[in-house]
Amino acid sequence: MQWPAARDWYDGRARATVAFTMPERMLRLTACLALLLVPLASAGARDLPAGFVYLRDVAPGIAQDMRYATSDNFTGRPLPGYQAGECVLRREVAAALARVQADLAHAHDREKWQPVFAKDHAPGKTLQLGLKVYDCYRPARAVRAFWRWSQSTRGGGQKRFYPRVPKSELFARGYIATHSRHSAGIAVDLTLIKLPAPKPKPFDRAAHYGPCTAPAEERAPDNALDMGTGFDCLDVKSYTKSGAVTREQRHRRNVLKAAMAAHGFRNYFREWWHYEFGGPRRAYDFPIEKRWPLSERHPRFPSPLVGEGGERGGNPSASRVRGEVTLYTHLPPHPPRRPRRLGTLSHRGRG
Repeated sequence: MQWPAARDWYDGRARATVAFTMPERMLRLTACLALLLVPLASAGARDLPAGFVYLRDVAPGIAQDMRYATSDNFTGRPLPGYQAGECVLRREVAAALARVQADLAHAHDREKWQPVFAKDHAPGKTLQLGLKVYDCYRPARAVRAFWRWSQSTRGGGQKRFYPRVPKSELFARGYIATHSRHSAGIAVDLTLIKLPAPKPKPFDRAAHYGPCTAPAEERAPDNALDMGTGFDCLDVKSYTKSGAVTREQRHRRNVLKAAMAAHGFRNYFREWWHYEFGGPRRAYDFPIEKRWPLSERHPRFPSPLVGEGGERGGNPSASRVRGEVTLYTHLPPHPPRRPRRLGTLSHRGRG
């Protein structure tokens, strides 16, 4: 039996959409089989919850070095839920970061680290600054993994991140929180870099790096400005107003704090890199998955598709080919379009 191929229609509220034409007696069976395939087709692509965005889609100029997706963090291994090294935030937080980045991109005096206006610009004496993020939205499962790791009596972890504190006391001393604003998508860990940013040296897992409190040349490689400690340094030297850092390092922290505060961010006093933005505090636990480039997305909708044969980037406007049923997943939250009736019956299913 030959069936006309499906033509697509979209519903942003559904995880999957199926539209096809066939004899009514076969409709229910085929619909059930199609819906059973939806979880398999959507395994490689996922919608973000409403209100969340990839930072690269809002501010692609902000550098990203997502440490919890790698082994370069205090646990020594990638954290659960970090399936891709991408910064995900609530939309309003990402937009505020983009404004901070725009402010920092103006020329700054190399000696005073203050903005330089065009009339004062002197070639060779100014620099441009930018942001680099280390962590953004953090799945709640990663926070739970922090707790299990801190309470484990087994070895493991990178002592260079907490050189003077037993890992069992990290929560009690306030270095790690049991309920993180990161899980709400309203907190971000970040630093300053020079623009254009120099290419960072690769992290060598087998290398023996100095503690996070050591001089920059002894610590793990990082192309960011030296703030006195490395990122995620669980030590009193990381306090934003620590007196153990140099005058220049303290000034850099103040430059970052002032730039962030100008757009609604608040600093956590124990971590010079941690900033929070207002917004809903509900914790989420969805995994951070790969962000598909624009070239692999539908020309009208920004989210990637799974089309004919389960291939990503399937063409939803394909010609009518008999014998096919087309599944589309990872649909963006756009207003739904009414399904077009094809022949005798049009059916849609929610996965």
